Amino acid sequence: MAEGEPAQPWDTAALAGLRQIVEELDSPGIKRSLQQSGLALSHGESADVLNPDTASALYGALRRQSISRLELFARCPFASFTRH
Repeated sequence: MAEGEPAQPWDTAALAGLRQIVEELDSPGIKRSLQQSGLALSHGESADVLNPDTASALYGALRRQSISRLELFARCPFASFTRH
């Protein structure tokens, strides 16, 4: 399942099977974890939209990159770091 996609039927079925097992174990911690997992699977979105001002504060200004610089980074991030 890709990030941000709603749960597929087999995910839901697997979670239902786990719930049955946990009910037999009667563990509140595990039950709580499964409930949270179920909520995450049914949410359908991975994250909220980030405010542009917040993104700028976190990541700084956008930088223009050349294709050759990106290719160098893909081949060897350390070499890219040492050159720039």
